[in-house]
Amino acid sequence: MAKVLYVRGFKDNLHDRLDREARKSGVSAASILEQAFEDWLDHKKEIPTKHHLVLYSEKESLMNFLKKMEELTQNDWTKICLGPDSYSKTYLKKHGWQDVTISPYVKGIKNTENYSAKVFDQAAKKVSNKTAIMGFMTGDIASRFSLKKANEIERLANSKRKGGIIFCPFNINDLTGTSIADLLELIEEHDKVYVLKKKEIFELNLSSTNPSALLL
Repeated sequence: MAKVLYVRGFKDNLHDRLDREARKSGVSAASILEQAFEDWLDHKKEIPTKHHLVLYSEKESLMNFLKKMEELTQNDWTKICLGPDSYSKTYLKKHGWQDVTISPYVKGIKNTENYSAKVFDQAAKKVSNKTAIMGFMTGDIASRFSLKKANEIERLANSKRKGGIIFCPFNINDLTGTSIADLLELIEEHDKVYVLKKKEIFELNLSSTNPSALLL
């Protein structure tokens, strides 16, 4: 069967679906593709604003993740990091990531909310159209104080973010002994959750379910 429109790289089943939908709607396939392309261009103009949780349990997994992020953001990305001094932040700074942490960190973080707000404001000034932010601060707050306190700062980050893709690495060893309620709140404060294992990255999907579904 002849196709209304041929686009190189389209699979045959996509062509067939496009043809069917065009006929149903009484419009040309070209107009559907034109609208889709315009919508895609409009979306590209927007500054991506995402907030992701990254869980790891050993240094190797985190470093593999950071190396991959450095590789993926080499071209035209504004790269920002924040948090305490560590091997992780040292690695990123050596590769051109801007450190927006306000010194002295150890003294400032004692006044957690006020200090964090200032750091987030510093980060917001650097945000461009393509920005990756590696935020080690909330994971450190969970380790120094509590997950409940870290969740408060995660909420603050969400209220202040102006754009950029923010990654919050948390060592799961710092989350032992915390309540399920606090752990679920941590997950809910993020758009997606990723679990690191050596060189692999797993996306964790969490949803509530009806108890009766357990027996189906």
